[in-house]
Order: sequence, then structure tokens, then C-alpha cells
Amino acid sequence: VVGVAVGPEVPADLRPRLPDVAAAHAGAGISVAWGAVSESGSLILPSTGTRAVQLLPPVHVVWVPEGRVFARMEDALRELLDGLPAAVGLHSGPSKSADIGRTVVTGVHGPGRCMVVFI
Repeated sequence: VVGVAVGPEVPADLRPRLPDVAAAHAGAGISVAWGAVSESGSLILPSTGTRAVQLLPPVHVVWVPEGRVFARMEDALRELLDGLPAAVGLHSGPSKSADIGRTVVTGVHGPGRCMVVFI
């Protein structure tokens, strides 16, 4: 990894000692999830200022606060309603698309690898 793209929400003590580069040129992107759902293996990612960091680099490292792991999606959504951001993304595995020739292609959007770190 030559450089990383770091989301603005990542605290200084969790930022790597690597050059910070634009997401389109980064070897990895680092962001903080709003939460995670164990039932579905989903990450709940905020859309504020970090979409490029989450989607463009080939590797996405996601910090998940330990107190934000929910058993079921209903539990997470109930908690989310208290401080609902403009938009969130529910990420539950590689993307799939069949919009060209009705042929399903896996992994067409987003990073090739995602690493989740519970903090």
C-alpha cells in the first residue's frame, strides 16, 4: 500500500502512518461504520463525506465501534432512528449486477476486499 484514503470521521489515533492520498489512487480506504448487524453480516456505513473512501480503493478497512454491533437489523434501525443521517449504506457482501445482458456479475462495484476491525 503506497497511500491510503482516510475518511474525515476517523480519529487521529486510528489513522495509519502512511501518506494520505485521494481515494481514486489509494491502495486502501479507511472509514468508521455507524454499526454492524451480526444476523446478516451487514455493515451500516454513513454516506457523509466517505463514499469515495468506501468504494474506490481496492481494499476497504472499516472500524466498527464495539458498542454498535447489533444482533438484528431491527435493533440497529431502532437505534439509528434516534440520530438518522441523511443516508446510510447497508453493505452485506460483494455487489451483484445483471443490468447488461441479464448476466449476473459479482463484485462490479466497490472494493475487492473488506476488512472489519472492532474497536
